[in-house]
Amino acid sequence: MKYVIGSGWWCAEEAPWPAGRKKLGDDLIRSAGFHSLWYAGLNRFTDPGKILIVDSASPVRPPAHPEDPRCEVLSLDRNYGHASSCETRFSGYTRSCMLGVAYAWLCDADYFVYVEQDCLLYGEGILERAIGRMKHDFMFGDGTGTPQPLQQSLFIIARPAFRPFLDALDDLRGGDREISPEIKFSRLRWDLPPAWVGWRQSKAWHKLTWRFWYDRLPFGYGRVRPLDWSQPHFYFQHGSREEVSRYCEMTGFPPPGP
Repeated sequence: MKYVIGSGWWCAEEAPWPAGRKKLGDDLIRSAGFHSLWYAGLNRFTDPGKILIVDSASPVRPPAHPEDPRCEVLSLDRNYGHASSCETRFSGYTRSCMLGVAYAWLCDADYFVYVEQDCLLYGEGILERAIGRMKHDFMFGDGTGTPQPLQQSLFIIARPAFRPFLDALDDLRGGDREISPEIKFSRLRWDLPPAWVGWRQSKAWHKLTWRFWYDRLPFGYGRVRPLDWSQPHFYFQHGSREEVSRYCEMTGFPPPGP
């Protein structure tokens, strides 16, 4: 089993926070230093064939990890913005997902795994556990307890759905500002017929588009609180300073900075 981990990147430590956008978690998770903790979790708890970081032309560039041949950094030509305020069809987040899926496809990976840049993983074999429980080609976090139908700071796509996923997103009219990525992904719930390409020109395609079935991750938590630190596997994003400190204590990883 071969999987590629993808993520996005944006960091501007001295820039003011955009007006009207809610701040979630401690500022620590938006710092360049936090990346070392993110990478340490991947390095200990996962075994990817490649790690692709898609940089949204950030003022603070992501670490390249030249000592790790699995790590690759790809920079976009400009910052395409947050999903809530982007002026193009696809935000930086969605572009990082799409590029990651395409990269995994061209690396002949069996799975693509997205791990957002503020998302920390815990537990040996956490991704193998999730993949081993997949019955469909998609696996997302449970959206219960959040404003969205699903969570996507950690999600998995199996190889048969790589190209259909990209085509389905491209077929959907409406930018990320009008339809959030969570809403878009929640509509990808259609089991593909064997000859799915031919269906694209039929009426059946239009009735069945956005009907991919997906599994839910077999562990929490993403944005959901409280965290149960006793669980053998979990993930979380938007961490508070106290939560990040607790994670460092459990793993023995050095704190990411002040």
